Amino acid sequence: MDRRPLRIFTPVYQEKVKETISIVFATRGRPQNLRRLYQSLKDTSHDMPDVCIYVDDDDPESAAVAKEVGIKCVQGPQHTLSQCYNEAGAMAAGTILMFAGDDYIFREKDWDLKVIAAFERYPDRIAFVHGYDGNVGPLFGTCGFIHRKWINAVGYFVPPYFTSWCIDGWINYIAEALGRRVYLDFLLAEHMHYCLGKSEMDATYAQGEPLHGINMQKLFHDPHYVALKNADVEKLRRLLR
Repeated sequence: MDRRPLRIFTPVYQEKVKETISIVFATRGRPQNLRRLYQSLKDTSHDMPDVCIYVDDDDPESAAVAKEVGIKCVQGPQHTLSQCYNEAGAMAAGTILMFAGDDYIFREKDWDLKVIAAFERYPDRIAFVHGYDGNVGPLFGTCGFIHRKWINAVGYFVPPYFTSWCIDGWINYIAEALGRRVYLDFLLAEHMHYCLGKSEMDATYAQGEPLHGINMQKLFHDPHYVALKNADVEKLRRLLR
């Protein structure tokens, strides 16, 4: 596992700018998914979002597809999922960033206008906005959107603690604690996960599965990480108005 210091970014958000969206995720060994996701964005977005991904050095096919279709791509060693998201997020141009995955397909026409409208309900822009993913409904967002104001306050795009899954659990917890988890009642982006019978088990899924329990322990039980999670809640609570 890569042991370099975590790279965390704190982009500056300026008031009175047009809200725009960046889609951010990591991918490994799934060039066909990149094409599918990118095409779904072209088919459904009112304004094509910025797309930023992290690709491992040993995955030239994914990097080639990213270059072909015009996705921003940073390559580096295989390391934690959190760090991949934060390094890809450092390239993002949008004021609203989505933590997504390469196994999603966007379904709702003009979804981006609806996401922006949801944020505009809150002058402070502190919210976690998500839609239906084809499996989990209004109680949890498996992927979704946060604003740069949120990012600036906590000091990172996604929590830099997870080797694999559980980024979503951290952000949902914080949004629930603040009363700012916003559910959009439509199929925004469908999760084509193997456990739903929508794709095949592959090496990327298999690599992440054994780490799930470790990350769940951090998310819910480890006193150090629970304290960090609650500290994020308080940083954001001070911005609410």
